[in-house]
Amino acid sequence: MEDVTNTSANDNTQGIEVVEQQKEVQQETQSADTLLGGKAETQPQEEAEPIAYDFKETISAMDDFEFSQEESDKFVEVIKDMGLNNEQANAIVKYGGEWGKGIAEAAMNAVIEQRNTEVQNWGETAKKELGTEFDSIISLCGLAVEHVEKAVPGIRQALNETGAGNRIEVIRAFSMLGKFLESDPGKGAGAPAAQGSSLEKFYDKTDFSKLK
Repeated sequence: MEDVTNTSANDNTQGIEVVEQQKEVQQETQSADTLLGGKAETQPQEEAEPIAYDFKETISAMDDFEFSQEESDKFVEVIKDMGLNNEQANAIVKYGGEWGKGIAEAAMNAVIEQRNTEVQNWGETAKKELGTEFDSIISLCGLAVEHVEKAVPGIRQALNETGAGNRIEVIRAFSMLGKFLESDPGKGAGAPAAQGSSLEKFYDKTDFSKLK
């Protein structure tokens, strides 16, 4: 029995030694680097310098376009992480300016068109309200405008530019003045005869053709 026990103990001891040797060989193999398999040396990366954006030339080439320093700073804050160079950033500014200008022009044209429609509607309303008296009242207004324009140059232009010449309230007011002038030839002296005056003569820059 003693011989068998000793033999087993020796076998176990030898087995452990073999395992230990294999581990050592494996560690040596793993730690050994080949010429191409070695780890690359990590080089410290230099931080890239921030790009200096300049939009002055682009802005100066665009008519009626303003780009304040505050707006420029906000724009740079948006694009700074996009990796855009100065030329690319200026291309965006140019496109944005042209797009914004187009939007502004479209909005302005819409406002003008709406205003013209409103003034035209005032004239249509006045014609309907005056009815058969329309021509005679406009004739009186023509006499009044001619008289007032001597004391207030540009009154006719103001009536046209503001559209007030199509307002029924203004038409009635000038027609009242025309009646006073018509009844007192001295006050209307030098003014063209009201008889035969037309709507186009009274408001020479207002298109009333659609109202007739």
